[in-house]
Amino acid sequence: VGTTFGFMTHAMAMPAMPDVLSRYGGLQAGRALALALALWMLQALPYALAALASAWFRAREEASDPSGWLVLPLAITASTALTPQLFPWQPGALLVDVPWLLQVADLGGASAVTLCLAVSTSALWELARTHRPRGALVIALGCSLLLPCVYAVHAFDVLHRERAGKTLAIGVVQGNASVADMASQTGRMASLAVLRDLTAQVERKNVLLTLWGEGAFPFELSRARTLQPIDARRVVGGDVAGPVLVGLVSYDARHSYHSAWRIERG
Repeated sequence: VGTTFGFMTHAMAMPAMPDVLSRYGGLQAGRALALALALWMLQALPYALAALASAWFRAREEASDPSGWLVLPLAITASTALTPQLFPWQPGALLVDVPWLLQVADLGGASAVTLCLAVSTSALWELARTHRPRGALVIALGCSLLLPCVYAVHAFDVLHRERAGKTLAIGVVQGNASVADMASQTGRMASLAVLRDLTAQVERKNVLLTLWGEGAFPFELSRARTLQPIDARRVVGGDVAGPVLVGLVSYDARHSYHSAWRIERG
């Protein structure tokens, strides 16, 4: 059940994945579909583990144990946080458009949001399907919904005070380079030229900062570097005034990292 739920959820959330793998990864349609199926199955793993843990516990719990329902929300929170995934998505992301329930991310990251969502929905389900004593379920339901809202009152007050009178003009550019474009030096230089040209256009609108997205800079740079490249790979210079917040891959002697570097003149 957990595997089926996780697989179908991600297949419906990412239906364009075969096309993305075909278009940007250069894969034939059959191979792209096979890889997408494998990806959706990998994304289902946390829900399979959570369902397994819940089923194992329920098979051993006493019929009178009123707390068994908590195993599933706790297992979902733990498994989605700890299981390696290509897209580390958690159910709490479903609340991204409900800011009153989202602010507890300050206290425990995405897992705190997932826990509140999982506890509240599990408590509702238990109230609907069982005739167990309902006091603990009602308390759990109330806490998982009200506590995030109470904290949100504080969080919104802090945010509003910090933001008062502060407005910044930020530019965002995207080059839409494909995997095939990044396979050659010529393609990487062409991608960089597109990003620089777009940045120069955005800067004419008097932005204070221009953002290049995750991994947009098409060359890896050493983490020991303190200056941008001064050759044709430079970001700032010429028509680009900067500053630019650049997404790139940096490396040291042991690892590579997704990084964000702020580059400006000098």
